[in-house]
Amino acid sequence: MIFSWSDYIYAVATTNKIPPECGKLRVVQLAQAILESAGGTSTLFQEAGNPGGLQWREHIDDNYLEKITERVWLKTPSQPEGCYWCQWKTAEHAAMGYWRFIDRPNSPYSGWKLYLNNPEGYLQHIWEKGYATDPNYVNKVKKLFPEAQNLLQQYNQKQQSPNPQRTFKIAIMPGHGGSAPGAVNPDLNICEKDYNWKEAVEIKTRLEDRGNYQVIICRQENELPTLATLQQRANNIQADVCLCLHHNACNRKAQGWWLFYANNKPQFETFIQIMDRHFRQLPLTPRGYEYVSEPFTEAWRKNVWNCIHSCQMPTILFESCFIDNNEDALWLTNGGYQEIADKICAGVQEYLESKIAQNLQSVKLVVVNDPNGPLNVRSGPGTNFQVVSKLDNNTTLTVINQALDNQGRVWLEISSPCSGWVFKSLTSEVIGEQNQPAPSAMSESEKYDYYCDIITRNGGRLHNRNLISFRKETSTKANNWDGRYDDITVMIWKDNSGKHVRQYTSNTEPSSQYEDCSDPRADRGPMGVDANGDGKLDLGRLPAGYYEYETGYSEKLGKVLRPTQPVMLERDTNHNGIFEPYEPDASAGKSILFHQGTLTNPVSAGCQTLNPSEYSKFWNDLNRDGNPGIIGYTLVNWC
Repeated sequence: MIFSWSDYIYAVATTNKIPPECGKLRVVQLAQAILESAGGTSTLFQEAGNPGGLQWREHIDDNYLEKITERVWLKTPSQPEGCYWCQWKTAEHAAMGYWRFIDRPNSPYSGWKLYLNNPEGYLQHIWEKGYATDPNYVNKVKKLFPEAQNLLQQYNQKQQSPNPQRTFKIAIMPGHGGSAPGAVNPDLNICEKDYNWKEAVEIKTRLEDRGNYQVIICRQENELPTLATLQQRANNIQADVCLCLHHNACNRKAQGWWLFYANNKPQFETFIQIMDRHFRQLPLTPRGYEYVSEPFTEAWRKNVWNCIHSCQMPTILFESCFIDNNEDALWLTNGGYQEIADKICAGVQEYLESKIAQNLQSVKLVVVNDPNGPLNVRSGPGTNFQVVSKLDNNTTLTVINQALDNQGRVWLEISSPCSGWVFKSLTSEVIGEQNQPAPSAMSESEKYDYYCDIITRNGGRLHNRNLISFRKETSTKANNWDGRYDDITVMIWKDNSGKHVRQYTSNTEPSSQYEDCSDPRADRGPMGVDANGDGKLDLGRLPAGYYEYETGYSEKLGKVLRPTQPVMLERDTNHNGIFEPYEPDASAGKSILFHQGTLTNPVSAGCQTLNPSEYSKFWNDLNRDGNPGIIGYTLVNWC
């Protein structure tokens, strides 16, 4: 199954990607899907994500920048000899794809828009134009209208709940498949690929039953894609985490589970540490977790690395037991694979849901930071509530609660200087002195120690040269869309003469001069990636955390620092200039540089920039003792 039936209903009920004029026809779309896919149980739905029984036609995506429809050959009860069908990889794409099919160039259904306010008339029209050959098709679908309408209302109510949950995306890469059995146990006549697949399906079922997980298995059951293809598929769906499922083999005597990761960023390490704790509850020999990287001491470690090193999200390769060992294998076949799935689900949930809890942690004091102030105070958590007061910038607010609006955005309930609700992204948290630049009264040596503590507390490592940036949350539309140098970057190092600290004015966020829109202030050409599939490029910024950089050179920008690993960025998908917790992340590869801006314009589409004078000092300090090698970079939210 590519996505669940409930995911598809939710997409039809709530997505804004369906043409808005088709709102009254959603009931027809869902009723047809109930009939055609037998409520999501048909082969076509399970294997191709096609709930409407739509055969492949040319030109479906011709009028759209984003191509979402693929072609797949399948045998079905209606086509026992097989034919080409439409295939969609996400529930939202399937919901969108139905309307692209109906409205494609030279469509036989031309004239359907005359029935936008008449669901029964629309259904009759497309049947007459050849959508189905069954003479009773219209009556069968009409009988399903009440069921479809009830489902649409139920899922709309979930969307409008005052505390909607974020949907997490999970990628699963089951090892081997097709003609490659993987490890085998000849005594029990079992092979690895079967249990990799069983666990993948079990994990998908358990997580999706929770309602806020979308789980994508990155291959078909009998498919054998390359390792590069599997990892690219995981990256393409922009998953939050990736699970690479395997079972081990050695000499038939070795036993136990073993976990591996190939990226030592803090979030990768946190994920595997959580998973290790859950796996220690299994009745197997614990081998713990291991970081694999070049140079490889044994060939099998390189094989592990090849499976996961290109994944851009926290990824674990599981060797969940030794399948060639009879004791491990008997446990596996007698329900052990379900226990493995249970522990993996528990680890995934703890890691991802604790991240959200951190985003929604209680805040006691904030200050107003609205680029278009004064800030509106509303009677409830959302812009649909009445404005009850207005507050000037830099006003201190006392926070007593928080909630999400119907778009998943965080609102704060305040008790002073007045009562009401404010949009969290238009405030700045009042943070203790451990999370801000060192007080000026400190000596240079004391500042060095102070900053070392910030680096280590944020999961960083100390190198020859170390950078820390303190970000002031600023709208991308600030300074007439050009952005501001209003952050602080600090460099620290130690040599024979002592401890050294240098401070620079900097910028760590993109500016809307690179926005994908027709506003004349967006005058530098659109940049970013389309993180939510709406056809527009979305600006991104580096999340708070620890990264590693090295010196480099750009033909366009001159001397730069480049990240040593691909980075994921927070994305402004609604283009309001603010980065919100429930907007999706997307990879930027290694494109987020440190480089020079102009005197008053940071010239940043997401890079870390300094004005020419500051950048000259920064570069000289960085290289004063020769090539600095790996440079640690810690980014923290300041105010």
